[in-house]
Amino acid sequence: MVYIDRTLPIPVYKQIELQFKKEMLLGRLNKGDQLPPARDLAKRLGVNVNTVLKAYEKLVSDQLVEAKHGIGFFVKVHYDEGSNIVSQIRKIATILKENGVERDLGIMLLQEVWRK
Repeated sequence: MVYIDRTLPIPVYKQIELQFKKEMLLGRLNKGDQLPPARDLAKRLGVNVNTVLKAYEKLVSDQLVEAKHGIGFFVKVHYDEGSNIVSQIRKIATILKENGVERDLGIMLLQEVWRK
């Protein structure tokens, strides 16, 4: 579920945070689900446990996850709009593909539109 791409200019903790948010939007992580123990995830990713905890604490500060002392971190919310957002993105991706737009160009277009 979570992986690190060391070629990206995005800090590792931010990659972890964003991937958990993505999983929530996609409906793969739902309210009440427990995140992997920080030590286990850090070991699997080959990063310091503090890096994972920084990502988890950001999710807590965004009120998406809650920490239960001595137990772990749990998803606090359910993205009602998650499936709608993903559906809209799928529609856009289909239109781009049907019009012969390459993946990388589609990403560039999204980034350009996002800035405006």
